Amino acid sequence: MQNMTARIVLRPLIASALLSTVVSSFVVTPATAGTMDPPTLTVKFAELDVSQPRDAAILYSRIRTAAEGPVL
Repeated sequence: MQNMTARIVLRPLIASALLSTVVSSFVVTPATAGTMDPPTLTVKFAELDVSQPRDAAILYSRIRTAAEGPVL
């Protein structure tokens, strides 16, 4: 008798746990969908003459710094 009571109590509990897991997976998906885009950062070089070695080195340094730096 006690085993039957445990089954009656646990069956709705298990069903509601499974249902809430499925529903929560649909809620979380749209929230994370926007984070799939790769991070971007603009490196400006309009004032540089990249045909000059010094300015090309400055641009390369800016690109390297942007690639290595933290994305906020």
